[in-house]
Amino acid sequence: MDNIIVVSAFIRDEDKVLLLKRGKDRAALPGYWELPGGKLRPGSSLDATLKYCVDAETKLQVEPTRPYAVFSYINEDTGKHYVELCYHVLNKGPVSIELSPEHTEYAWADKSKISDFQLYQGLRDAISSGFKHTRKQQLETIVKFPDSIW
Repeated sequence: MDNIIVVSAFIRDEDKVLLLKRGKDRAALPGYWELPGGKLRPGSSLDATLKYCVDAETKLQVEPTRPYAVFSYINEDTGKHYVELCYHVLNKGPVSIELSPEHTEYAWADKSKISDFQLYQGLRDAISSGFKHTRKQQLETIVKFPDSIW
């Protein structure tokens, strides 16, 4: 069984988190929502992979601050074992999201409405934990997004 390490970014705006919807043609979890991120790149650090993947998927420039959750699951469709590390991040660049072709839409999901999104259970738990464990100084440095993108 293949083991795959994934890093993901908890990008928060007040009581909302950025979610991306996977395309229906994806081999793993088509149509599910996820945090921005991706597979660990060979020879790359976790932080560098996270920055690269978030940029590739959204065009946001982020700085990882710390991992806050880790979970694993076996994808029955692909037979692969995934280990996902979720990071709190700070946005460091322009606040304009441009999706990669592997995603069909994005949403700023209110923490009270996370159950409305099709998520795998490990990620649902990690998102809940992300809202609970954001440090005070991270909340003070979260970029306020303009209302026009809602």
